[in-house]
Amino acid sequence: MNKDNAPLKDVLKGLIDKIEKKEGGRDVDFFELWKGAVGKDASEHTKPKNLRSGKLSVNVSDSSRLYELTLKKNEIIRRLNKQLKTKKIKEIRFRIGEI
Repeated sequence: MNKDNAPLKDVLKGLIDKIEKKEGGRDVDFFELWKGAVGKDASEHTKPKNLRSGKLSVNVSDSSRLYELTLKKNEIIRRLNKQLKTKKIKEIRFRIGEI
């Protein structure tokens, strides 16, 4: 499988492995990082699905949340990359889907 089309779990595992090496084995939970980036309420209505070529796809429960998160997209990207200490996430695509 092309590295740019790897499933989210594989990409996140690679990022987590890098972070653990840098930070002495500290456990990192991506879904907790997601919750920290979008907030508890929004995290309950969203589900990250995959990361391809720097584009994170996220399912959202309804159109009003999709609109709200789209407005906050740049801030969410900044927060995620800051927490991950990388610039891996360049774009987020929100879509209505299964949570």
